[in-house]
This record gives sequence, C-alpha cells and structure tokens, in this order.
Amino acid sequence: MIVGLCSSYLEGPLVQGAVRSLLAACDRVVVFEGPAGPPLEEDVPKSDFTEFDNSLERPFLEVHDGHWKTDAKKRTAMIESLRPFTEPTWGVWIDGDEVLCQPEYLRDWLNFFDWKEEETGVKNMGW
Repeated sequence: MIVGLCSSYLEGPLVQGAVRSLLAACDRVVVFEGPAGPPLEEDVPKSDFTEFDNSLERPFLEVHDGHWKTDAKKRTAMIESLRPFTEPTWGVWIDGDEVLCQPEYLRDWLNFFDWKEEETGVKNMGW
C-alpha cells in the first residue's frame, strides 16, 4: 500500500498538480488542507480541488480540513493518518506546491527497497 500525503494551504490551482502526481503513484492520497500556525490574512487563492469532484480518482482522494498549531503538529497528524492500515504501508510526502516527478516509477523503487531489506535485513525507512 502506498499512501500519498500532501500538506496544503491556500495553494490555488497548484494543489491539483500535486494531487495528480500522487494519484499516478499511490493507492490513496490524503491532503491536509489548512494553516500550520496563524492563518494568512492575505488575499490568497484557496486550494482548488474541483478538478476531482466528478473524477474517477475521487474515491482514492481524501481532503482533511483543519488548523494545526505548528507545522510539526500538522506533519505528525499526516503520519498518524497511516496507522489504520494493517498491511505494510509506504507514505510519500509532498507539499501542495510540489509534484512527484516520474510517479510511475515509485512502486518499482519501493519494490527494490523491499527486496533489498529482505536480502540484507536492514530496514529502509526514510528513503
């Protein structure tokens, strides 16, 4: 299981590219939308998820709106969202203004690291 984690806040249409790139690589995508710290008071475009409203990918996309006191608390909540998965789970993490480059190869890389771990017994966390 590969879960895409996206931290987003007022990204406008940029978040669509982030989500699309994660959907191309992941079994599920979870977006955490909201400030980490004080909210911005500037006139900034809200993150736009409308592209996915009627798409076939929507069942694989969750958007959690919230407000976190710090970036560390927001990112901890993102990692904790992986706990319900009982099978081995990889999380891939990007921000809402980023894209995962060459997402079609992510599963191949993760298989490589799983096989390497089996062979050597050394855990491959944090790659």
